[in-house]
Amino acid sequence: MGKNITPLKGIKEFCLQCQGYERKEVKKCDGKMVYELCPLIDFKLGKKSKEKQLPYTPCRAIRKKCLICVGHLNYTQPAPRYRYQYVKECDSPECPLYSFRFGKNPNYKKTEKIIPEKVPEGVV
Repeated sequence: MGKNITPLKGIKEFCLQCQGYERKEVKKCDGKMVYELCPLIDFKLGKKSKEKQLPYTPCRAIRKKCLICVGHLNYTQPAPRYRYQYVKECDSPECPLYSFRFGKNPNYKKTEKIIPEKVPEGVV
């Protein structure tokens, strides 16, 4: 995957892989997994749903999917602490979701806030 892939492009690529690179299958996918609904289903086409107001972002959906991948099968409940360590130690860098596994977009850099200096009174 490219360096600056977006979360939505990563999800789209992941869904294509999941469905054997068949675009028609991705469109037909209902998101049913063995135990529950796939958290990526609302973003499967690489777009946000315009009809639904979603309670989570694509990055948070990826985080949930990664927790499922490492063995936390119920993503509606908080994951045990040790599961987060498994996500951190993920050894699948070829996965399109790998960069976003912490629920954050690494393409956004933290910026420092610039606080304007106060000018002392009487100085112009």
